[in-house]
Amino acid sequence: MSRTFSYRRKEIVEKSPSIANIQERWPALFDTSQVKEEFRRLTAVELETTFMANLDKHTDALLSLFRTKGGKAGQQIREILIMLNQVGVGQARLHPPLETGYHLEERVKEPNSRQRIKE
Repeated sequence: MSRTFSYRRKEIVEKSPSIANIQERWPALFDTSQVKEEFRRLTAVELETTFMANLDKHTDALLSLFRTKGGKAGQQIREILIMLNQVGVGQARLHPPLETGYHLEERVKEPNSRQRIKE
């Protein structure tokens, strides 16, 4: 992917292809590891390390904001926060990422659990 970077960049900038077209032509760009590498190539910044450091920095403010959220989303967030408090924040992992169609109990798993949810 690093060899074709300049060509990909030129094609994407000049032709503005659709996401579906990009995915068809450059499927690796939709792989997690390649997203991180492409971000590093573009910005010279390690995406995951930078994101996690900033997430840690803003966690208290985000949790405060989540607690004030109303409606259905607020109720779902409160349920998640209650469950995270029960297992300990930082000790739980969300599998798969929060999406509709999964029950909360299926999303929050202990980190040592070998059981995996269908992804």
